[in-house]
Amino acid sequence: HQRLPDWQSGLELWASALGHEVNGYTQAAVAHELNNRGDGPRACSLFAAALQDDPPYTTICENALRCPLRYGYLDKAVEAVALADAARCPQDDVMLGLQGLIFAHVGRWDEALARAERSENQTDPTLNLVRAAAARQAGDEVGYTTRRAATAGVSADEFDEHAARLLDAAARF
Repeated sequence: HQRLPDWQSGLELWASALGHEVNGYTQAAVAHELNNRGDGPRACSLFAAALQDDPPYTTICENALRCPLRYGYLDKAVEAVALADAARCPQDDVMLGLQGLIFAHVGRWDEALARAERSENQTDPTLNLVRAAAARQAGDEVGYTTRRAATAGVSADEFDEHAARLLDAAARF
């Protein structure tokens, strides 16, 4: 019966577990609960801490990048990319797309494009958004249009809207 108060909620349970055993798994579990409640600052910090555990808890690589991007913590998002690199997170299309988006949001177009170009996938919407926005930012409208046309599952209008928001965010950073 001593543990009964811990079961009030998932957050209570995992916070109690974190209090007893600090590791990447418990940090990630609390981060998920906080993120689900919209508590970005604490969630993102715990995702980052989980990547820095020894050994790094790489199951949450994607979440560690999505969290600061979701809340607009762009400096933290760039730091999360460095942490993900140091933790040797998988470099699949999702991760490369997220990394490219993060660098594009802060106007680091060379790095954004370099991440997107690591993938051979030529139809992925996120990767092509990064590639197309980088092309447009560089004044290459043919490159922009080519990437937009190659993107699967997204209308041209929707793609243009996302690209405009990304370019605007980079210009304001």
